[in-house]
Amino acid sequence: MAVSVSDSERDDWGAEDYKAAANVEYKKQSYLKAIDMYSTAIGMDSSNVAYFTNRAAAYMMVKQFENALSDCEVAMRLDPSSVKAYQRAGKAALSLGKVNLAHDNFSKALKLDAKNQNISKDVCLFYCDISCYV
Repeated sequence: MAVSVSDSERDDWGAEDYKAAANVEYKKQSYLKAIDMYSTAIGMDSSNVAYFTNRAAAYMMVKQFENALSDCEVAMRLDPSSVKAYQRAGKAALSLGKVNLAHDNFSKALKLDAKNQNISKDVCLFYCDISCYV
C-alpha cells in the first residue's frame, strides 16, 4: 500500500525518490501523475536514461505518442545501447504511422538484444500491423 506523502516531506526528495513514486503511480494506472513525477525527476537529473524511458511508457499509455517518441530519442542520445529506448521508440513510431522509423528502432533493439522475447513479440506485432499501411 502506497503511503501518502506531504509536500513538505517531498522537499527532501531526490530524483530517485520521484522515480520510485512515479513507478507506484504507473502501476496504479495513474499515468498523468506518473508523467508529472518522472518530469520532476528529469528536472533534477536529465542524464538518467530510465527517467526518459519510463516517462515514455507513461506517455504511451495516455496516447501521447509524439512525447513518448521524443523521450525515447533523448534516451537513445544519452545511451545508444538502451534497448528499452529503441523498443519503446518503435512502438511510439508505429502508433504514429511512422512505419520506417518503427522498423529501424525495432531492428536496433533486436540487434542489441536478439534473445529478448518482448522485443521479438513487438517485431511480430509490427509485421502484422504494417499490413494495414501497405
